[in-house]
Amino acid sequence: MERNSHGDINNGRLIKIKVAFYNADFVISSKQNEEKLIPNYLEKIELENKYPQIFSSLTVIEKSYEKKLSEDLCLHSITLLDSILNLESSLFDLKKISKKINKLQSSPEILKKFGVDKEFISALDNSRIIRNIKVAHKDLPLKFNIPFMVSTSFAYLVITFLEITICTGELIN
Repeated sequence: MERNSHGDINNGRLIKIKVAFYNADFVISSKQNEEKLIPNYLEKIELENKYPQIFSSLTVIEKSYEKKLSEDLCLHSITLLDSILNLESSLFDLKKISKKINKLQSSPEILKKFGVDKEFISALDNSRIIRNIKVAHKDLPLKFNIPFMVSTSFAYLVITFLEITICTGELIN
């Protein structure tokens, strides 16, 4: 066996071992992600200290997803969306999430900070989950059930919005 200056085995065995460990890690994390809504790497980027509201929303979204609680999943996703929008100072002062979304849609500069285009924000707005749960029909005795697939799709859209915002690096470092 031949050793290099660092004392590593240089006949290719070390490289094969590193590749094997990398592949094993990839397979394990892929299997873990199959059963989760929140990707593992979001838990590892230390949001807990810098952005506790976002971290706590991600935690309760995952719990709601595991328990298949559609309404909770929607409500916590709305909270996460509001926390993400509050990262931009010009949106922070607006009280209603619908006003934040409207301002975001009308401002190319703000859209650029989040790294999304108008169509993505329209998808969030057009879901009507925000309007139906947070604003309208609060005092009606009839309760609307939200299918789990709809609430999961909405949550996934909000999580994707967070991921894109993180990738731009302008609002979350």
